[in-house]
Amino acid sequence: MKSQGEGSWDNPKFSYMGSCSVPDIWTWINSLPQSPQWETDSLSISICSPKPNQPALKFSIKKHPLLSNSVVFSLLIDLRFPIILWSSNPCELNPQTLKPYQQTTFSLFLNFITHVLHYSSNTKPSPTIVNVHITPKDPKFPEFFNLCFASMSLCVCIYEAPQDIRNICLRTFQRHLTHNKSKQTQKHFLQAIGSNLEEQWMRSLALAITNIGPGIALELGPYSYATPIFGAWKLRLYCPIAAMKQVGESSGECSTDDRLLFSLRHHHLETVLQLRYSLAFQHNWVDVFMSIDNIRCDIVPLVTDALLERRGAGEEEKHFPSRISLYVTPIDDANLLSVSVFKSSDNPTHEIGTERGIETGFDAPQSYFGVKVSATDSNSMSMKPWRFEQSAEGSSGTMSWFLHDSMDGREVFSSRPSKMTLIQPKVWFRDRYCNAYRPFTKQGGVVFARDEYGEGIAWRLRKEVKGMLTNWEIKGSVYVTYWPNKYRTFFCETKFVEFQEIVQLGLVEKSFCEPSMAKEGTGLSR
Repeated sequence: MKSQGEGSWDNPKFSYMGSCSVPDIWTWINSLPQSPQWETDSLSISICSPKPNQPALKFSIKKHPLLSNSVVFSLLIDLRFPIILWSSNPCELNPQTLKPYQQTTFSLFLNFITHVLHYSSNTKPSPTIVNVHITPKDPKFPEFFNLCFASMSLCVCIYEAPQDIRNICLRTFQRHLTHNKSKQTQKHFLQAIGSNLEEQWMRSLALAITNIGPGIALELGPYSYATPIFGAWKLRLYCPIAAMKQVGESSGECSTDDRLLFSLRHHHLETVLQLRYSLAFQHNWVDVFMSIDNIRCDIVPLVTDALLERRGAGEEEKHFPSRISLYVTPIDDANLLSVSVFKSSDNPTHEIGTERGIETGFDAPQSYFGVKVSATDSNSMSMKPWRFEQSAEGSSGTMSWFLHDSMDGREVFSSRPSKMTLIQPKVWFRDRYCNAYRPFTKQGGVVFARDEYGEGIAWRLRKEVKGMLTNWEIKGSVYVTYWPNKYRTFFCETKFVEFQEIVQLGLVEKSFCEPSMAKEGTGLSR
């Protein structure tokens, strides 16, 4: 079905990118003829269609009615009277050059980024958007352009598309954005735009995914990437709470409590893991040392605090980190001799308990009995809110952090408090973001720093690996738990997300040896 006054410029050689089934929009635009050569006022390319002979989602370019040498791009539903879901700002053409659409695509690229950020109700688009260090001459610009187009189109379809075409469009963009090539492109794109804009970008996408609802959100949710940074590996993980997997069944009723459900759904997990590594070259072997530099795990609201108070149960009713597990493994372990695990560091402790005792004494002579007796008893217990453990499993070195219930010592992620415990006003998880003994930051996250978790893991490899480029797998999981904070409810649940990334390490004599980890005869070898 084609709308009046609109032409088609589909070409099989650039219409689709591999198996992702999303058109290569950058190539399509740059293959268009000069606007004076158009047969109609607009041209379009089909993005997806539910069924043959049914309305399709199309991307259109149209001459501006008032500004010469300017065009407007639109995402629309192709009907007799098209439904326009999104339109760009006017983009100027340069007909005097051999590449008249080069600057046009860059203006459109900034339009895509701005519009994705527009959908975040918690942050405003950064004023430094025009200072993104990406230019049309960047070798990866076509990939960045197509990625931003797919991301923007995903958000537009979630919020604007009619129901009869919405689901097929979401599945199309899901296949594209979860494709390995798209994931690698997103990694380079996020590095290019900087940390502040990266957080805004991922929160906007997380809010859009949260608003999809159950089902498709589970496949779009988690995103992670890892990069080397001067003697360290840095891994970032993002996942909307709504897209995390459930552990067992929830306790208590939440499905009928719309306010609590709204608050719990509209939060987002952001995790940063920085692992330090160094090498020590001996005559007959090579030691690879790895330790924790910094681990940060935060639960971030996706909407404003005012909205969480008005429609939800408040910003402080949210999940909290309860377990973090990390596995580091050399992929090619044929040259592995041993794995050594070093001593775990102590965690901060606090004392809880009651005191009782027995006291005796004599009263004055005129008293009736002459003896005074009182009974007291002392029973105190030392609790560690977070327990850090290391171990070796085959060729993997593992690190795990477990949060414990200070009332009974049980692991939080695998247990639930009793209803009697939930109604007590002074247990540790009530007012957990204000309590002096809270196991979290004031914002509700956790930080595991190098000063407490400086010990690490060492791999001893054969001397044949010297000079080789080796691949290492970093995988793990993050568990988050909800127990009532200030809200009156018996609802409790735990969710988790898993991640897996590959990083590279060149075994050349440039790195330094960690003195505290290079001692012979320490740790447990396997």
